[in-house]
Amino acid sequence: MSRTLSYTLPVPAPYDGPQILGHLAFRALPGVEKGSADHWCRSLRLPDGSPAVITVRFDPLAPALRITLTGTALPDGAEQAVTDAVSRVFDTATDPRTIRAVLGRDPRLAPLIDRFPGLRIPGLWDPFEAVMRAMLGQQVTVRAARTLGGRLVERCGDDLPEDLHCGSITRLFPTPAAVATATLESFGMPGRRIAALQALAARVADDPACLHPAPTLEETSARLCALPGIGPWTAHYVALRYHRFADAFPAADIGLLRAMEDNGARPSPAALTARAEGWRPWRAYAAQLLWTSDAGSL
Repeated sequence: MSRTLSYTLPVPAPYDGPQILGHLAFRALPGVEKGSADHWCRSLRLPDGSPAVITVRFDPLAPALRITLTGTALPDGAEQAVTDAVSRVFDTATDPRTIRAVLGRDPRLAPLIDRFPGLRIPGLWDPFEAVMRAMLGQQVTVRAARTLGGRLVERCGDDLPEDLHCGSITRLFPTPAAVATATLESFGMPGRRIAALQALAARVADDPACLHPAPTLEETSARLCALPGIGPWTAHYVALRYHRFADAFPAADIGLLRAMEDNGARPSPAALTARAEGWRPWRAYAAQLLWTSDAGSL
């Protein structure tokens, strides 16, 4: 028999709920997530390993997030752990006024800040899922990455208990051990990348702390780059989406380079990095502004 807990998490205004919900819905992993313009739902594991499902709805009048958590059990600490994860995914602790004061000085970013005043950086649920999704997204479109992610869930994810099913949400994201030992033939990725994916999963299964952040962005990036299959783009993407380093900046990202085109000419990653020096310490939010402005190209 399942148990349900409902509560509210306030968010600071301005807060663009539809922007972050749209991002999550477009990238929702089949079997694990689903979303729409006003809510997002996903399966998850609680700190004790028990399965649960969460639904988050945006209330623009409050403004606040309305959270409903349902699990086979809701052990001590479950609410706090879920609240921390929701806060990370929905970026609820950011004061956009501070960011505006810095990024608004750049003539390329100022119009985007006016266009997206409540923009936030959508996060990822846990560190292993973050690195898996980042690796699946290397050098492919968002749609292709979502397809590969759904395939990984289908091949390696555990079934969600039937009483927790929520429409198409019927599975849990795979564990590191499950990915490391799976047979991933005909997966739709180059063999070398599959080998790197599974090598990383094996490393995390042996030492989950290898994905923990270091005190600084530079140290965290170096730690991630020492892992199988992770280079600077992936390291900064994970630091941005999961570890929430506000100055993370994957300068070689094709979406960022495309969004910074000038009269049809794209900057090089080195030129974009130089331009972004003026965006510190909020380069991650500059990246999100550019990605959001480029969303029609995904």
